[in-house]
Amino acid sequence: MGISTVTRILTICLVCSGIAMSAGCGDGGDNGTEGVVSARTSTIQGNVAQVMAALQPSREQPSYWARWQEFFRLVPTVQAQTANVAGIVVVARQGSTTLDTATTDATGSFTLRVASGTVTLTFTTATFNVSTDLPIPANSIVVLVFILQPTQVVVPTQVVVAEGTLSPIRCMGGKVQLPVEIPRDVVIDGGGEDCLRAEGQCTIDLDFRNLTLNNCERCIRAAGNADVSLSTEGNLRCTASRDGILAEGTASVTLKATSLTIAAGERGIRAAGTADVNVLLAGTADVLLNPTNCTINGNEGPVRIDGNASIDGCGF
Repeated sequence: MGISTVTRILTICLVCSGIAMSAGCGDGGDNGTEGVVSARTSTIQGNVAQVMAALQPSREQPSYWARWQEFFRLVPTVQAQTANVAGIVVVARQGSTTLDTATTDATGSFTLRVASGTVTLTFTTATFNVSTDLPIPANSIVVLVFILQPTQVVVPTQVVVAEGTLSPIRCMGGKVQLPVEIPRDVVIDGGGEDCLRAEGQCTIDLDFRNLTLNNCERCIRAAGNADVSLSTEGNLRCTASRDGILAEGTASVTLKATSLTIAAGERGIRAAGTADVNVLLAGTADVLLNPTNCTINGNEGPVRIDGNASIDGCGF
């Protein structure tokens, strides 16, 4: 092989090596670029309601019998405690692409701009990291409540806001608030189930111009220690196959509107236990809504009160 031939071969190899370093050479090269991700048209409005941290077992000297029990135990015991919800770093990724990063505030709240599709959220707390995958619709606001545990993320509440329509709300803990950019005239279609259900230590505080709860089994069901507050500048309308509003246990339901209309298959409003239902005039703190602005109809009567519960407003 002549010198000129060797020179040409070496030149080709050097050129190919240079190309491979930047963009890959040949069909088998991997250029290391990230996959194509659609535009970030959706928003995640999140709230970390609780962080459970694992504690090491007690260092107190165990008894002789307890030491033998621990010797045969396959998994050491741990105790759980609630950790701080502030300062948690939240990263949204799609594949290998980082979409957005946020840090929770003093109440555990954060906001992320993301693309539609499956989004992986990673939470970095003071003691552990944990991730979860979530389906995110396009052009929507997704309101999520999280409970973080060392091995998993629990999502007790998820609400999707898209084009003036909210998905039915299910809240079992934490606080649900919607960002200010949501449409002011909103419809929640229950699809035959409860339009809004709050249980346990759940707080729901929503503000609209007009709100329609349609095709519901119950428009609002509040139980346990739940606190539900719905405010509208105008009309609040409810259509339910059973009770329009059901408050049980020690729950509290506060409605603020210029006018309230309830059409229910059973009772318009039912309160049991020590629950409170208050219907107030929009824009006021404690002025009850006048009966002339209330239309509450139920096939079994407008209201029912059991136990020490109370219903105030609309003349009740």
